[in-house]
Amino acid sequence: AALADVRRRATSSAFRRLIARLAGVRPVAQRADVRRFRPGLDYTVAHAGDASPVLDLTFCFLSAGGDAEDWASGEVGGFETYVEAEGDDADAAIYEREGAEGEGGDDGGDLLSVEAQHNTLSIVLRDPGTLRFVKFVSTDAPGSRWDVELVCDLHPDDLPDPDASGDDDSDGSDDDDPGGDA
Repeated sequence: AALADVRRRATSSAFRRLIARLAGVRPVAQRADVRRFRPGLDYTVAHAGDASPVLDLTFCFLSAGGDAEDWASGEVGGFETYVEAEGDDADAAIYEREGAEGEGGDDGGDLLSVEAQHNTLSIVLRDPGTLRFVKFVSTDAPGSRWDVELVCDLHPDDLPDPDASGDDDSDGSDDDDPGGDA
């Protein structure tokens, strides 16, 4: 019942206004799910599905009495991971990465991992080429992970310009300025 209340409040227009102020983008539509990940039983698989950038919001809650260090170590799973899709096979039901060693998109690892922490909200702006999943919760986990997951579509004016390159290696100077200080 408590998670249903969190879901109800998180889908309100007042909460959307708060998120717009915090994230700098305006959520216009959202999908919300309440999920439970039990030790030894539950996880999600990586999959593509959003054709444009979305805002992922996850309220995470952990079982009482568990050791926060167990969750923080990552050894018991339950963390949310973002990885770059490889090629056109982004719709694979199971995403396997051979040789991926931890974080760092340049070396084939995770783009981002968000550890399971009690009573937290994570906000991630996810590009269309990014897959997301919750790692299997080990039988060694101190308890269950619950969350309220929201995936928010963005206002069209807040979407990145498809013609703009994010790989700009300039130093911030205007190369087209003929009167620049050379």
